[in-house]
Amino acid sequence: MSILAAFLGGLAVRAVRVAVEASPYILLGLAASGLLRATVGPARLRRSFGDGRWSGPVRAWAAGTMLPVCSLGVLPVVRELRRSGVRRGAVLTFALAAPMFNPVTLLSASSHMDLGLLGLLVATSAAVSIAAGVIAGGGGSADGPDEPPPAAGRPRGAAAAVHALREASGGVWIDLGAGLAAAAIVSATVSPAFLAEGTFAADPWAASRMAVVAAPAYVSPEVGVTALPEMVKFRQASGAMLALIVLGVGLSAGHLTWAARAYGPSATLRWAAAVATLAGAWGLDRITAPVGVANPDNDHYDAMVSPAAPEHASAAFRQLGEALTRSGPGGLVAPAALAVAVALGAALRSGRLGPKSRFEDWTAQDDGRAVPGLLDHRLPAWAVRGVAGGATFAVLAAGACVAFPSPEEAFRDMTVIKADYYGEIGASDLAAPMHHLGLWERAAARLPIGSALRLHFPGEEARRLASDLSAALRELRRLTASGDRESARSGFLAAQGIYDRCRRAYGVD
Repeated sequence: MSILAAFLGGLAVRAVRVAVEASPYILLGLAASGLLRATVGPARLRRSFGDGRWSGPVRAWAAGTMLPVCSLGVLPVVRELRRSGVRRGAVLTFALAAPMFNPVTLLSASSHMDLGLLGLLVATSAAVSIAAGVIAGGGGSADGPDEPPPAAGRPRGAAAAVHALREASGGVWIDLGAGLAAAAIVSATVSPAFLAEGTFAADPWAASRMAVVAAPAYVSPEVGVTALPEMVKFRQASGAMLALIVLGVGLSAGHLTWAARAYGPSATLRWAAAVATLAGAWGLDRITAPVGVANPDNDHYDAMVSPAAPEHASAAFRQLGEALTRSGPGGLVAPAALAVAVALGAALRSGRLGPKSRFEDWTAQDDGRAVPGLLDHRLPAWAVRGVAGGATFAVLAAGACVAFPSPEEAFRDMTVIKADYYGEIGASDLAAPMHHLGLWERAAARLPIGSALRLHFPGEEARRLASDLSAALRELRRLTASGDRESARSGFLAAQGIYDRCRRAYGVD
């Protein structure tokens, strides 16, 4: 009975978490599919991705890295790419590449892990997605519809909205439902301990265990990127990191149901087998030296699989309440908005929202002219440049805030990092304490800019203490590298004193 209760409780916890995590990405994917159809059009999409066997997947990978979606949110986009006649290899590459890395997640990951390992993960995941698309892709040019674009202005915006809403209540839910169901069932069945204890760097089955769990589970981009530095910290296999990124973040069961219906079982099996084989072949354990300390009590997989164990089944419902509380009212906005979109899409399909309930209704005008509206007027060049510049500034500002965290976030991270370092001073392998020293130095160096980006410009004392802390950490690095543990402990205490004063200077309690 406790096993059944744990399964049901874990299923409920994961269902809530997946709904909260995936809803913003699904909404973004629906909006992107509408914009692609209304503003780009099938012909330009086909030209953009090209007909080349290799160039198409390479272009698809480059385009995918610019769209921040998850493995479920990408499904409306790939449905539109396939409908537009984009070549199969390019579509399948885009389907895998888009969820894995984008500028925001790259900046977040670069703040917490070694850039060499991150670059290797990006390169190998790109190679897997491109090669799998080439293997599964068909030859020759793809054919697609040549529908006329909607008139500029309000008709074009209305057409995009109609397409997105109809898609929200259409066949995409076959694939979304398959992805959600598989993720909830697998996540509710697997305990965090299975991955925490079975993915250490010395274990030859580490990548395989991760692949078996990650492939059918759902891992959002932010959860995957957050787990990577934790895996480094606990000396887990870099091959398992790649399996988490490619098969966890990049793939879902929804991919397989969509691909089977779109391209047939044979092409789908060939693509899925290529993805799994290539991800295994790109195991990085022999390329990168592991760091950190192996600790089976880590909890960074709690956000990926069920935290409910059979012996603690009653805790599942408490964790469900915690998940809802943690998401807060703001976290429930996206699921509520998705529910509204589904309802509006169903009303459009039934014709209850007016006569123009299809995309095609907005592509043909009765008198050949655009429907009057504010957006029908040609925008002046200065307005276009202003909007483009403002959007670019907003993206750069968001990226800068990710790369340079606030003092509160920086000191919170440093508290954990320095505790890890101090516990590793006596380790026989210096790689672990040196790794955490690098993270500590990186966080300290970003303090002034991170504070200034929040318009809290640090004073002279704060800047001086941040500089003193960086100098103390460089000295601590020298002492640690020398192997003199007592001197390293003395250097740590000196750095700790500067750290405490620096924390107060930045106004962090």
